[in-house]
Amino acid sequence: ITVDNIAETYSDGVIDLVTLDATKEGSSVTFENQASTFNSLTVNSNDGITINSDLITDVGDLTLDGDSNTSANTSDTIEINNASSLISARDVTLDALTGGVLINGNFTVEADRDIRLNDVLNINYELNLLADQNGSGEGGIYTLGDIDSNGHNIALRSADIDLSNLIDAGSASVNISSSGGREIGLGVYSTDEFELSNSEIQNITAANLIIGDDVSGEIFVEGITTAASANVSSTMTLVGGVVGEKVSFVNSASTFNQLAVNADGGIIVDVDIDTVVGTMLLDADNDNTGSLDSLQIADGIPLNSTGDMQLDATNGGIIASGDLNLLSDANILINDNLTES
Repeated sequence: ITVDNIAETYSDGVIDLVTLDATKEGSSVTFENQASTFNSLTVNSNDGITINSDLITDVGDLTLDGDSNTSANTSDTIEINNASSLISARDVTLDALTGGVLINGNFTVEADRDIRLNDVLNINYELNLLADQNGSGEGGIYTLGDIDSNGHNIALRSADIDLSNLIDAGSASVNISSSGGREIGLGVYSTDEFELSNSEIQNITAANLIIGDDVSGEIFVEGITTAASANVSSTMTLVGGVVGEKVSFVNSASTFNQLAVNADGGIIVDVDIDTVVGTMLLDADNDNTGSLDSLQIADGIPLNSTGDMQLDATNGGIIASGDLNLLSDANILINDNLTES
């Protein structure tokens, strides 16, 4: 089956689902040249799906299975070549059990609901998986197959996340953020909004892991272990980007190779923080506005850095609630007012 340039005006007559079945032994489906739009689309192919143009579903799900018989043929892949995006008004689901998903170019998947990657994905370019694009709070990213970008950046944004397999960006960065200002819980912190557990963090290999962005909510960090953060070879960066949102370290200590925290609405440190390879940067007022954007450190809590330690809170200042223990194998830089309460 070959598909090319099905415009919205032509496909709107099929109110619900268009299904393309190329299930005869050795048969395949190819999307050629120009983008195609459907209300909803399911593709079942015995021996691979080739996508050379963007695909859009503007009402319902977009489901692609490049190995419908789940046994070896010639290809059995979803191979994406000249397309830049898959876009769905509901879920995007990618299946290719034997051959996996192969992407040859920078690529973005956008879904108003879930993105489900059920098999291995290999890309030699940048990858963006963006669920919950309508901000409903109902769209998650769920991976059952490894993602390997061969040293290129990976970005994931959604209302919920479940990383069951490995994500490998090599020497590049992985950026994970919550949509719609949803609260983020890291390590063993429990929230009913957006959680990234120790085991999920450990599944990520990257030079830099950036968690949160300018639309993510407050971040709570609890008990990130040495093993969990070890595969982030350089810096884990936590971004409390929405106006007034804090980053809080609570309940049990956390350990990182290197750590940078950039918060708009302050940082609360109630437990030990250690960096075992390099620097620690805590900036409680990264936009340098707002009188309450302070760095608050509980009584007797040690901050321990192998590299430089830098503390910033331009307007709210640095507030130590008793004894302050700052330990560094290099320099300690206190860039704003420090008071004890």
